[in-house]
Amino acid sequence: SVASQIVDINDGWGEYCNPFTGKYTDAVIYEMHVRDWAKAFGGEGKFNELTAELGDTGEFAQHLKDLGITHVQILPAFDYAQPNSDAKYNWGYNPYHYNVPEGRYVEDMTDGTDAVTQLRAMIKAFHDAGIAVIMDVVYNHTAGTGVNSLYDMTVPQYFYRIKNDGSYSNGSGCGNEVATNHKMVAKYVIDSLVHWMEDY
Repeated sequence: SVASQIVDINDGWGEYCNPFTGKYTDAVIYEMHVRDWAKAFGGEGKFNELTAELGDTGEFAQHLKDLGITHVQILPAFDYAQPNSDAKYNWGYNPYHYNVPEGRYVEDMTDGTDAVTQLRAMIKAFHDAGIAVIMDVVYNHTAGTGVNSLYDMTVPQYFYRIKNDGSYSNGSGCGNEVATNHKMVAKYVIDSLVHWMEDY
């Protein structure tokens, strides 16, 4: 989260294909947490562990299908504010960077592209099993403001709703709220959604 890397994000990436072809009113959505499910199989809580479980015997995917599930909804998997080494349980509702996958779910992250490729591989494994993937998103607030916010450090106070007295509005109940009424913030959120849909 504190450094950038320039890569061709499309290198080795094929076209996105949603495996669900039914009516959206027929979707059966199951919310899941990457760490919880990976640990249920004896893992440490990584994208690759779920990918392996989906591909090894097919029992995990079959179990989900036996429940009638057509989609899994992944709890937020973009970058959290806490360091990757923080082992405390995290639901993912403390976003730091909206456009990159969370590093704690990556095995041996020695290259910034690992998070991208490992999350993509997990999603592809779900798709290959005929299960569509939805990602929970948290665009209404961030984990912090000021020096604890990439967005405030880029354009101070533009990304957030500010009250008349200069303090941050707290409509989210989390200390701040993203100002989607600002033109470039709205564009950023839409661009971010398109990035997740097209690139994952």
